[in-house]
Amino acid sequence: MSMFFPVFPVTDKRQWVGWGCKEQSQLKAPVNPNQPDRLAKTTDPTTWGSLGQAMAAKARNNWVGLGYVFTKDDGLTGIDLDKCRDNQTGEIEGWAKDIITALNSYTEISPSGTGIHIVVEG
Repeated sequence: MSMFFPVFPVTDKRQWVGWGCKEQSQLKAPVNPNQPDRLAKTTDPTTWGSLGQAMAAKARNNWVGLGYVFTKDDGLTGIDLDKCRDNQTGEIEGWAKDIITALNSYTEISPSGTGIHIVVEG
């Protein structure tokens, strides 16, 4: 499984948000990197920022992570495999390994530690 920063041309896109607010109820909610007290909307590009803006806001606000907002124009698709990884052992279910191998693309462990995210072109 590949564990590296995406090789897709996403670093220059203004489609980045933060996540992991202090309020537990908003732990996975996207946060506006330019207005950290407001949530971002996946359908409103004015609530997104550049990777640099998101990284700076993450550091200032102690967010858990950063997120990339997929759009119909960026040519990328995200695949989310839930409940396929043992958070203690790191073992991945066979069916998920088959998908990861077949897609052969950028792959990361989900924030929960029990799932997998895959980004593919398409």
